Amino acid sequence: MVNVTATLHHIHSHSLSLSLYSLNSKLSNTQKKMTDLRCGDWILGQVLGEGLQGKVYRATHCRTGETCAIKFVFKDGMSDKDMKHLKNEIKAMTMLKSKTRHVVEILEFEENARLGTKDAFAIRTQLCNGGELFTYLMYTGRFEEKLARTFFLQLLSCVEKMHENEFVHRDIKAENILLHDGILKLGDFGFARAFCDDHASLKKMQTQCGTYDRCCNHSTHTLDAHTQTRTLYRYPGIHSA
Repeated sequence: MVNVTATLHHIHSHSLSLSLYSLNSKLSNTQKKMTDLRCGDWILGQVLGEGLQGKVYRATHCRTGETCAIKFVFKDGMSDKDMKHLKNEIKAMTMLKSKTRHVVEILEFEENARLGTKDAFAIRTQLCNGGELFTYLMYTGRFEEKLARTFFLQLLSCVEKMHENEFVHRDIKAENILLHDGILKLGDFGFARAFCDDHASLKKMQTQCGTYDRCCNHSTHTLDAHTQTRTLYRYPGIHSA
């Protein structure tokens, strides 16, 4: 007589083994794909951000173990305007690198990078270990007044140095502010541009840009002052009780 219980147990065990094997195979293939994704000597890991025109990855150097962030901007579909924004971003970050510690440090710019099968520009920057201020606020809730004041003074210092060197950011918000070892760092200079305090230069910056619900009706350096204030008071966590 066939032992039904033993047979069912055998079938169940065999089925479970196949399921586990299938799962392990999928995980192995996923890990292999992640390991195979590289940019030169840099192994790409977690996706830190993603937009229509590119992606930002956490990257680790295959020999030294050094970590950084790499932003890929895909060349396919880039307009002249997009190219202009990219050049402004590189110019602003490079100029400000030695002027203030409150800007995300640019380490390298590569014009002929590839991400998988896509041609791209690659911007390698320091990896900010504290992540976005926005995410930090979502976890911590309301800041004490002293901490809010400390961060806001750091932001003011950063913007002051930017304006002294004739650059405007034009998209200051908590999502574009990062933390590294407890220090505030302003990032994402995609809308940044140079300016001069003359009529011709200021006239060129009348186009509304940045994040729609946080910008004012002009794009001169006064926009940075406006968006700083919005950043201070928009989120319940960044102002005092």
